Amino acid sequence: MATATQQGFTTTRRHTSSADESVAPEVEFLLRFAAVGHEAGYTTQELEERVLALAHSFGIRGVQVSVIPTLVEVSFGSLERQRTHTFRVRPATLDLSTTSRLDDLVRAAVETPLAPDVALVRLEEIRARRTSYPYPAVIAAYALAAAALAPVLRGGRREIVAATVAGACVGGIVVALRQTARTGPIVAPVAAIVASFCAAGAAHRGLGASTAPRP
Repeated sequence: MATATQQGFTTTRRHTSSADESVAPEVEFLLRFAAVGHEAGYTTQELEERVLALAHSFGIRGVQVSVIPTLVEVSFGSLERQRTHTFRVRPATLDLSTTSRLDDLVRAAVETPLAPDVALVRLEEIRARRTSYPYPAVIAAYALAAAALAPVLRGGRREIVAATVAGACVGGIVVALRQTARTGPIVAPVAAIVASFCAAGAAHRGLGASTAPRP
């Protein structure tokens, strides 16, 4: 068993042979794609399907993929000579821009097989271009999304204002807590608590809004 750390991921190679430890370019691409795809927020099924499709396009058989929120495992070869690479990862948020570019790469590789070195270069370009939005834009997006949802729940003007304030507060919480990996897991519960307090405060102390949908 050999263990190595690369780009924040831990890779474990288990195999039954003491042969050369070098990794073929096609295999390296699949492993890097699995890591980048998980980081971009692919669901388990989506990531597994794309890795298998890429493996088929490179003519690699006997590939097995297993994905859970904190672990990605890719195996190559028959059972008696199987080599398994395990990536220890963190649950990731969805990055639609990156997943869209990754889908384009998968489509290009399947329709017109790419050389492994070319595919690796394109994958690295995608990873380096991960979308990062300004903090005010993120907070404004949360506020607008909340405001747009209020009429769907039969809210009036006061409820829309209250929802906008709550959405902006949630956006601020998201921006503040997602700066480090340690606080990432508590974003959702803290945001829910803040939104609840904002709604209750708007209903009882400031905007005269109602927390119950209108008939």
